[in-house]
Amino acid sequence: MERNPSPATDLVGAYRACSPQPLPPDHAWYVDLGPAREGDLRGVMERRFRSKPSPVAGVAGQEAWPKVLFVGMRGTGKSTELNALAARLRDAFEVVRIEVDDRLNATDFDLSELLLAIAVEVERHFREVVNRPLDEAYLGAIQSWFTTVTHEEVRERLAVVQAGMDRDLPPAAGFLGSVLGMLKVSSAEREKVVSALRRFPGDLVKLCNRLLDEAGGRLEPERELLIMLDNLDRYEPAVVDRALGGGADHIHGLRVSMVLTPPVDLLLRPVGPPLSSVYATEVMHVPAIRRPSEAPGTLSDPGAALLRELLARRIDLARVFEDGVVDELLRFSGGHPRLLLDLVREAILRTGGDRVGLDAVDAAVRAQLTLLRDQVNLSGLVPLLAEVHRTRQLGHDQRYLRLLFNRWVFKHDGHDWYAVNPLVLRVPEVADAIARHDGA
Repeated sequence: MERNPSPATDLVGAYRACSPQPLPPDHAWYVDLGPAREGDLRGVMERRFRSKPSPVAGVAGQEAWPKVLFVGMRGTGKSTELNALAARLRDAFEVVRIEVDDRLNATDFDLSELLLAIAVEVERHFREVVNRPLDEAYLGAIQSWFTTVTHEEVRERLAVVQAGMDRDLPPAAGFLGSVLGMLKVSSAEREKVVSALRRFPGDLVKLCNRLLDEAGGRLEPERELLIMLDNLDRYEPAVVDRALGGGADHIHGLRVSMVLTPPVDLLLRPVGPPLSSVYATEVMHVPAIRRPSEAPGTLSDPGAALLRELLARRIDLARVFEDGVVDELLRFSGGHPRLLLDLVREAILRTGGDRVGLDAVDAAVRAQLTLLRDQVNLSGLVPLLAEVHRTRQLGHDQRYLRLLFNRWVFKHDGHDWYAVNPLVLRVPEVADAIARHDGA
């Protein structure tokens, strides 16, 4: 990605500039939305890691290797903020960022698979990024343990996966990479292997710790290892709870600092004991573009100004948008950064001239509503949406969590208030439910 692109001056360039992807912290498009979230959350997390006791000094216990949950609604910029945090900690930590859904099965994973992925990615990082390869014996010990525990019952399946692997990899790295490739496939073989692995999580933690100790020893004396497990929020809460909740003792037993990103609804409605009771937890809200007391459609700073700047870094606003269009896009986004970028792209696709007008925004909104209306009505959650709009809070029904998961409701800033997605407010049945209550 080009680090200092000029703002786009035409529709094609604007469309490309609004592609949603995590940004490096020194990128020209990066805007710190912290003031609209009411707090320097990244600064809090940085201080949390810098203030921890040093494991080198012989300090025992969990505080020496903190495990911090970083929670927020999908599409609000968590990955970009993790990149920024990694940059601020670069002097003290070597950061290994793992996109969990890229390494593990797309719908389900076990703690043992997560531990294997950590070991494989740490080895790869030190070989390819740090240029200080780890002793092959440490990953080799994990390979030996794996073949012993599983009795090599998956040899044929692994052979198929290994056929497509890079032959230049160290043997153990190639083998365990093949294992993870095989486990990504939902199959009888995967269940067989996972059933065998989950019987001995403590042994795997010990082997991983030896590898992590070896990795830490390759760094400068004043630096440590930090692992960021990103995209955990793309999994169902029950899946993440089994690994982070049921496996909390094993996660805390890893001799490495970590950031983990579970789904926000798991924190609000725990499957088991609350994760926030066993992990330090930081919550990132959707930027607020109005105050709780203000009506939907109101634009207030700093949120509105920051999101306008987010677009201005990418697009020459005067050359791409007609008057009033940017404010209209901000209103319909509700402050959600990903939704704002998506709306810009959809409006561009519906523009016949050289600049985006209000008619194109209206067409983009109507296109969104075509499917959204059916989804909302079939969910049976219209009364709950009307209640959130009235109270600015979630009720006691666990179905309210689906509103968050579907991004039909946003949680804003330190006041802990909720707002219905402005697009959802345009669904006729939701608008009618709100009007009936207001007229009662």
